[in-house]
Amino acid sequence: MYQCYRSSQPDRRRALVRSSAALDLLVQEKIAFQAILPATGWCLTHGGHNTVLECVHSGILIIIWPIAVDQPSNAMHLTHNVDMAYELIEVRTGVGAGPLHRTGKAPVGTLDAVRDMLRDALARAFGEDGEAKRRRLLGLRERLEGAWSESGPARREVEEFLNHVRALPVATVFPIQNA
Repeated sequence: MYQCYRSSQPDRRRALVRSSAALDLLVQEKIAFQAILPATGWCLTHGGHNTVLECVHSGILIIIWPIAVDQPSNAMHLTHNVDMAYELIEVRTGVGAGPLHRTGKAPVGTLDAVRDMLRDALARAFGEDGEAKRRRLLGLRERLEGAWSESGPARREVEEFLNHVRALPVATVFPIQNA
C-alpha cells in the first residue's frame, strides 16, 4: 500500500525520496487527490464536504477525524444516518473533546483509546462491515450519477433554472445601481 507525504522542505523531501523505496512511500511535490484516491482502500480525512464528495465519487470508504466547521456534522451524518463511514471520536481535542450530543459521552482522549478506536475502525473497514458500508456508498454514487445524467432530475432542474435566468431582462439579473 502506498502512502502519500507532501513536504515543502526540500531537504526533508530529498531524504524521503531516498528512503521511499524501503518504506513503500510515494513522495511528490504535489499530489492530484483525484488521481491517487481510487488507488486507495479507504481515506482518513477530517471530513470536509469536498473530500467526502471525492470519496463518494471514487467509491472509497471514509474514516473521519472531524475538527470543526462542517466536519463534525458530516461525520455524524455519514456514520449514523447513512452508515457509510467511520468516525474517530477519541482524537477530538478542544471544543470537540466535550460530550457528544448524540451519545452524551466524552472522548477518553488517551493514546490507548485513540489506538484502540483506530484499530477497531480499520478492522471493521476491511471486514464485512466495511463491505456493507462500501455497498451503501456505491449505491449513493450511483444515485448521484443518475441525478446528474443527461436526463437526470438534478441536471433537468439546473437547466430549467438557467433557462429561467436567461429569459430575464438583463437589468433584472444585473441591476444597475445609481451612483
